Amino acid sequence: VINTHPHIPQGIENWDGVPIAYSLGNFAFEAKEPEKTEFSLWWLSMPVVLTISKTGNRISSKLNPVPLRFNLNDFCLEYLRNSQKKKFDKWLWQVSSVIKDEKLLKKYYKAWVSKWGKKYFEAAVPQYNKNLKTKEGLLMFSKFRNIWCCEAHNELLTNYSEMLFRNDFKDCQKYLLHLEK
Repeated sequence: VINTHPHIPQGIENWDGVPIAYSLGNFAFEAKEPEKTEFSLWWLSMPVVLTISKTGNRISSKLNPVPLRFNLNDFCLEYLRNSQKKKFDKWLWQVSSVIKDEKLLKKYYKAWVSKWGKKYFEAAVPQYNKNLKTKEGLLMFSKFRNIWCCEAHNELLTNYSEMLFRNDFKDCQKYLLHLEK
């Protein structure tokens, strides 16, 4: 099972003999304001090589990630090497290990929603008062529309809104610190 929508690579696991890649990330993504960090997940892609083997009547499969980085200077994809590859492998192992523990996964997801939901919410709310008859207003509305109409963005904002309503941010800061390492 290979999923693709989220903009960053996510964990992999083997569930009941079936390999799953939860997100391959952005294959190549250009934006006007890139993050300044060398190891930003936004600029990483995780194509996978699927290996299928058969021994007697038994068929097995395995996913092998091939992490790539989008080079903003040359607009090309590069293999991660040396320390970047090690850092990615460590990060992928940590993310993948959280997937196996549903309670822990929910805590990390809630922490992620508390951070990114707030950013999206703050970006969306000011757009209500834009004049749609201007070029700027139409451009802002299209960004605003994406935030609410994209299924993933909508889920983020819905969950953040529910957390706001219940004032349910317990332990989020603790798990955010682990997410940002």
